[in-house]
Amino acid sequence: MQGGGETGRGRPRDGDGSVPSAAPRRRVAAPRAPRRAALWRALARDRGGATAVEFALLAIPFFALLCIIFEAAFLLLSQQTLDGAVDRAARVLRTGEFQDTADGTDPAERMRRLMCRNGVVFFRCEDLRLDVQRSGGFAAAQPTEAYDGTKKDWVVSFGTHFDCPAGGDIIALRAAVPVMRPFSALNFSGQTMTGGRQLLITTMIFRTEPYAARSCT
Repeated sequence: MQGGGETGRGRPRDGDGSVPSAAPRRRVAAPRAPRRAALWRALARDRGGATAVEFALLAIPFFALLCIIFEAAFLLLSQQTLDGAVDRAARVLRTGEFQDTADGTDPAERMRRLMCRNGVVFFRCEDLRLDVQRSGGFAAAQPTEAYDGTKKDWVVSFGTHFDCPAGGDIIALRAAVPVMRPFSALNFSGQTMTGGRQLLITTMIFRTEPYAARSCT
């Protein structure tokens, strides 16, 4: 009994003589600043998704470069096929073969069909214009201008001359055709036209072989 009395000594008691229970302790919340710092450190160490972020940063210049390469290749191929078509036209005029195959149709239209029929072209043959002029000499040969830089369009008079050559003539042949620029990223020839097109031009000046004069129609 004495030991029991010693246990309760000095502690306050309720009216019924019982000892009141201890008051609950309050927990103090941890500061948020260290927790946020820990999250940032964990995020900095995390390498998940780094490839996606790097691809997103490089995708725009990469695809822009692809577009430029594609457009440059298309314009170069278009110019190359135009050069080949003009070379075929010059060959039949130089040898007189064009006059031998005259069928009574418009010579400019027949030449256009010949230029597009015997090879692969990267332009619309319906848009092709050509000018054939006879000259007194190589120094005097002045092909008609095809591009109007002020209007950024055709020169109105271009494509209206077709002088049927005779043997030994000096001939200036010029062909021009507008082609589409897929992305309008390059100014390949400095001769841009309306509608996102660019004018390609090829010129050849040559002397015909000494054949007898014949009609081209």
